[in-house]
Amino acid sequence: MKMVYRKLSRRQKKEVIELFYTGSFLLKELAQKYRVSESSISLLITAHLKSRKFTTKEKND
Repeated sequence: MKMVYRKLSRRQKKEVIELFYTGSFLLKELAQKYRVSESSISLLITAHLKSRKFTTKEKND
């Protein structure tokens, strides 16, 4: 099966992140559902987690 690589829309990115937090998916399944590569999904999740890490700063006393 030839994969067609394309970009995810904002709505689709939001859905992927929500599915990530429910924990009820495999990268392979998400990649097939949204017709993108597994690395695209993992990069999206990694970027999301990194952005959350830097936006939730803790005070150093």
